[in-house]
Amino acid sequence: MLTNYVGNAATLISNYSEISFCVFSDKYELIHCSYLETDLNKITILSHIRDVEYGLVCPKIIVYNGIELYGLIDHTYKDKKYRFLVGPVLTIRPMAEVNLSLLSFTELFGLDRTRKIIRQITMMTINKFIQYLLAFSYVVTDIKYKYEDLDNNRLVIENAPIFNREPWTNDKASLQSVGSHWAMEEIESIMSHVRLGALEPLKEHLEKSTLHQQLFDTIARDNLEKFVAAATLLARTVMEAKIPHDDAIAISITFVKYAENIDNPVELGTLFKTMITSFATRVNEENNRKQFPESIKKALNYIENHLHYPITLEDIAKHVNLSRSYLSQLFATKTGMPLQKHVKVAKIRASEELLKYTQRSVNEISDTLAFCSQSYFTEVFKEINGITPVAYRKQHH
Repeated sequence: MLTNYVGNAATLISNYSEISFCVFSDKYELIHCSYLETDLNKITILSHIRDVEYGLVCPKIIVYNGIELYGLIDHTYKDKKYRFLVGPVLTIRPMAEVNLSLLSFTELFGLDRTRKIIRQITMMTINKFIQYLLAFSYVVTDIKYKYEDLDNNRLVIENAPIFNREPWTNDKASLQSVGSHWAMEEIESIMSHVRLGALEPLKEHLEKSTLHQQLFDTIARDNLEKFVAAATLLARTVMEAKIPHDDAIAISITFVKYAENIDNPVELGTLFKTMITSFATRVNEENNRKQFPESIKKALNYIENHLHYPITLEDIAKHVNLSRSYLSQLFATKTGMPLQKHVKVAKIRASEELLKYTQRSVNEISDTLAFCSQSYFTEVFKEINGITPVAYRKQHH
């Protein structure tokens, strides 16, 4: 029965992801809603996807204004067509009013209620969402899809795109609240360093800059709005430098989520400078990557997109259509690092972000990044960083 599918999916989602979902028929009759909504008009994303025909061969990712994520899964049961709408999931927690206005449901519920609602919505990167959707769709349809199948099947809806507005009036207004023309000149100067991925000049600039002291004062709410505005501008800046949208959003998510828990303006200023450097580092990495052969680029992208899965050299070699031995030799020659070590380093770098900016246990982080055991994760972490994950977390908290 369909209720069995719904029940299995509900158990999966509630136990492992806390992602909400609903099920409705091809006549838009609501069959089930995990958050107990009964009025279809209040599921606002439906008005944007009514033209998506039933009978999807593969689950579809819906990206709304770069902030909301949904998944569509079609399933036929006893000659009746049903659609599972998975989500919403947020890629960023948009506390500033300018970003709140980009949510599909803000107009329906108003700003104050939306602020409360979004704190209950799961937040994750699109890569992580795809992984959950793969599991969800398997429970519903009993069909296994590849990551690439879902990643390439997106519907991007941009009613008011967050990173493509011209000019940046609202975000600039948030930052111009320091009341100084100098401040905007300083911001533009920092952005130019970030856009070029110029790490050394940026480091020297930030050491002398007092922008973080000017921006963040004792009013916590205003501070967060300025921080979100800065994250938005930086994300747009690196996308101008050809950094993928998902990467820019992922960096923003990490820092905005952490900023929400900081009241001290000095600590927020320090985080602000770290965020700037992180964006610039990503551009610098992309600039360095341009010199690599296409097969190496594909291998690097494959690793980044599969950090939450066990990654074997055979899998990477098959993806780039080269033999394992040749790829390993080529990778080491072009990057200066053995392929197997790069996989380890990439996973450990991801774990560092989780240790610094989340409250997940070491065991949860080990599982998330598909290490075979917590002890092996600790061993690899210590091999690369010289200290244990627990010591690293204490050091950075």
